[in-house]
This record gives sequence, structure tokens and C-alpha cells, in this order.
Amino acid sequence: MKTETLVIIAVVVIVTVIVASVAVNHVFFSRRYVSWKSKEVFAHYENVTVPRNVSVSIPVVTLSAAPEGYNAEGLATALHKDMAGILRLEGLSPQFIGEEIGLTVPKTLNISEPKINGPVVFIFIRYYGSETNVLYRECYASVLIYMNSNPDVGSYLSMVNRYSKEDHLSFLAGWLFRRAKANETGPYSLKVVYWDTLRARISSKANETCWDVLAGEIANETKGWVKTLRPSGGS
Repeated sequence: MKTETLVIIAVVVIVTVIVASVAVNHVFFSRRYVSWKSKEVFAHYENVTVPRNVSVSIPVVTLSAAPEGYNAEGLATALHKDMAGILRLEGLSPQFIGEEIGLTVPKTLNISEPKINGPVVFIFIRYYGSETNVLYRECYASVLIYMNSNPDVGSYLSMVNRYSKEDHLSFLAGWLFRRAKANETGPYSLKVVYWDTLRARISSKANETCWDVLAGEIANETKGWVKTLRPSGGS
């Protein structure tokens, strides 16, 4: 076989391999991937008339300090944006309260109850982190969301005050839902959901961040509950 023919064949093979690699990379790494280990939803939905203001708290709660040089600013910022958009779409006004990013919580924590007169959303983040390599970026978090059309902050704070790193989120979520439900006296819309570990993976070439994807998945879980809220004229 002539040298020229061998060169042409080699070039064709190389080009084919490159094209195939690009195609594989596009198929497997240009998409978003969201997955989780253990998820459960507790919900009681009713259409209820509520004050327009909805109090939202996003404390990042851990029993040990975050790794040195790491913070959850990206996650908190994305959650603020997504939650504000979902609430405003239904004519509600988000009021962000008590954000404590990177808070280290001792077992004997005792948080005082803020004065709130409308619906509440508390996003409890037990731990969080991220991993990066040349192909993708991945973020993960252990998350519980508490949503109540009534201003029952006490049930949530009771859960936080009894929280221990040995507790599984399934236990905490069930306990919180039952306690809040027992406190209701009229029409109400209540939801508690948790992900033991929620993961979001995106291509390293993506314009968005994996925190954006993770926050979107968390915020989307509030949409069904938010749609049961009928804002009154006052706040």
C-alpha cells in the first residue's frame, strides 16, 4: 500500500476519533443531571387565603464548620433568586429572614422565635459540597424544606433545637410534619420534603453553575404548595 494512501487512512481515522469524542462529550456531559439518595414528601394541600408576604429563611446548618475556604454563597444566591421568582409569579411577596450562611450549630442551640404573621418557608441544609474535574462540575446537599400557610415557626425551631447529626432526615421530616399538623386549627396548606443527598451535575463548559441547577430543583419542590396560597390585599 502506498505511503500516501496510508497517510490518508490515518488522517481519516484520527478525524473520526475526534468527531466521535466530541459527540460522546456532547451527549454525556452537555446535559444537566439531577439525582438523589432517598427522598420523601409529606403534604396536606388546601387553597387558603393568606397575607401577601411570605417569610423565607435559608440557613445553612451544619454540626461542623465548612471546609476551609468554602462557603455556600452560590447556593444561597441561587435559592434567593428562584424562590423570589416562584412566589412573585403567584402574586406573593418574598421576605427573606434570618439567613445564616455557614452557621455552625452546637447540639444545645436555642433559637428564639421571630414574629411572623404569614406563610413561612424554611430551607434546612444539613451539609453541602462540590466536586470539579475536567469534564463536569457537581454540587450536592442534604436538604429539608418546611412550608406552612400559617406562621408556625415554633414547630420548625423545635425540630432544629432537637437536631442531632445522628438523626436521619426521614425521621426529622416526619416528626416536623406531624407536629405542625397537630398545631393547625383551621384551613391550612402544609408540606415537608427532604432529600438525604441531592446532587446536580453539569458540563464543565456550561454557562450556569451546578449551584443554579441544585437550587432550581429545591425551589421547584415548593411550586405545588405555593399555588395553594391565595394572597389577600394586605401583608
